[in-house]
Amino acid sequence: MRQIMQQLQSELPEIVETLPGRVRPRHVVVRTEASIVSAGTERMLLEFAGATLVGKARQQPERIKAMADKVRTDGLLTTIDAVRTRLGEPIALGYANAGRVEAIGEGVVGLAVGDRVATNGPHAEVVVVPQTMCARIPDGVPAEEGAFATLGGVALEGVRLAAPTLGETFVVIGLGLIGLLTAQLLVASGCTVLGVDTSEARLELARSLCVRTVHAGGAVVETAMELSHRRGVDGVVLTLSTASNDPVHDAATMCRRRGRIVLVGVTGLELQRADFYEKELRFQVSCAYGPGRYDPGYEEGATDYPFGEVRWTAGRNMQAVVEMIGAEVDVLVGGGGGAAATARRFGIRRLVGSPAELFDDDAIDAVVVLTRHDSHATLVAAALDAGKDVFCEKPLAIDQDGLGLVVSAYRRAMDDGDEPVLGIGFNRRFSPITAKMDEQLRGLPVPKFVAITVNAGELPADHWTHAASVGGGRIIGEACHFVDLARHLVGTAITSVSSAELGAAGPKDSVAITLRHEDGSVSSINYVANGAKRYPKESVRVFAGGRVLVNENFRSLRTYGGPRTRPLRLLRQDKGHRQGLEAFLAAVRGGEPYPIPLSEVVEVTEATFAAARPG
Repeated sequence: MRQIMQQLQSELPEIVETLPGRVRPRHVVVRTEASIVSAGTERMLLEFAGATLVGKARQQPERIKAMADKVRTDGLLTTIDAVRTRLGEPIALGYANAGRVEAIGEGVVGLAVGDRVATNGPHAEVVVVPQTMCARIPDGVPAEEGAFATLGGVALEGVRLAAPTLGETFVVIGLGLIGLLTAQLLVASGCTVLGVDTSEARLELARSLCVRTVHAGGAVVETAMELSHRRGVDGVVLTLSTASNDPVHDAATMCRRRGRIVLVGVTGLELQRADFYEKELRFQVSCAYGPGRYDPGYEEGATDYPFGEVRWTAGRNMQAVVEMIGAEVDVLVGGGGGAAATARRFGIRRLVGSPAELFDDDAIDAVVVLTRHDSHATLVAAALDAGKDVFCEKPLAIDQDGLGLVVSAYRRAMDDGDEPVLGIGFNRRFSPITAKMDEQLRGLPVPKFVAITVNAGELPADHWTHAASVGGGRIIGEACHFVDLARHLVGTAITSVSSAELGAAGPKDSVAITLRHEDGSVSSINYVANGAKRYPKESVRVFAGGRVLVNENFRSLRTYGGPRTRPLRLLRQDKGHRQGLEAFLAAVRGGEPYPIPLSEVVEVTEATFAAARPG
């Protein structure tokens, strides 16, 4: 067989012809179908191998003392011979492998010849690996993806040590392969994630994965503080390779009190006591892909740790990664070139021609409805009847009949003993700016005056949104966002609705809406289509208890009156789209209830229907 090897006195690796290792007890023989280059680890080996003897010594100063001791005891020439002999020993490159089991040793449990597995084997045509370092690859997951098990395991172990919880804010410093995997796992855990790197290409890739980014040469600490609303982030995962001590210092600076810092990569470790003492920070170094790594009994002896005592070993982390890859529910309903292009863009593997195919698939737990407005109600009702959780882009319905259809389907599901999650795309209530407004308003048990201005801009008269039977009109289709936002900021039910439209020819999409609330509050929403494009699109002002809160375009927040607070300004506009979807996913996974009850969605929808009928 062929294998890639590296001699530490040679600049380049080489492909060698050798014989496969023999199968041993509790080991398996795997024929490789794919292996992945770990750019960071393998590049470091190549750079070390290419250095001079002096350069190698400088890279490993801890070995200089051992060499000096050997010179004193064995002599200079003997020591040089020993060093050269050691550097001449080849090292197998690679530790991310996937293939099919060809043979199993005595005592192997849970694996059989023919199984597809991910392993920590090297770059070789055939590898012999312990059963403890094998993860069965689910059907439908190609070997090229399954081979990410060990790299994903490294990232997952770092995330486990960081112990993220839903809603926390984390920073990942270093967006190489491990860093990008770490960031995605944190996003999947329901965290807001800031990625830091020197490469614009890596930053762009991270942004496509729902990660906020900042260049390593920019205002990293300040950006992290802004993202955490000046409270400090909950944790930092270091996935870079550098000799500098700055990353650990920066991590400590941007963390909140009792924050967590996990080192997955390599950094300088000359820690400043004050950084950690004053905040009682926790610092931990992650060991590869989990407990068992570098333990001879676990790796060479292939003896697993008891499941009840060590829940997440290296091998179990690897298994969790490949199962996450295989468990993605990624089906797109559509046809034509546009649907195919969308599927390619977002990595969607399956394209079906009708919603019925999706609703009939028991493997699908949740459905997202992103169609034109007239089909929302029927699709949501059908999904609920099929036992699916549903996220619907607003509006939920464009008329009372459609709304009744959804409510009836929801009640049927409840009567059958289900507790469906019905999410709605009212994203602005999830914006970080709105969250900050909530903090300042919830302690004011007085009526509020909410003034919202939406400079919506003009749409062509023949745009589908204007058609009552398709889009429902812009008030029902778009202004519902702001009816919901007003309802959320006030915090009490809407009791009456009145509206007046601009007396102009064409679509009736410039409307002044007044809402009265149960606690005496009043909300005024001016939704206008005849303004200048250069003027900011959305502004929200709340007057209450001697305070004024001014939200400018979901980019900044200023407060006048009340306790002194610092103005909040985001690096970019954030209307809460991602946070709204995360809240839905958290509810689907059973983490916590969805924050908008159906009764409130119905209330807002009916109020929007009333607002669309001026008078």
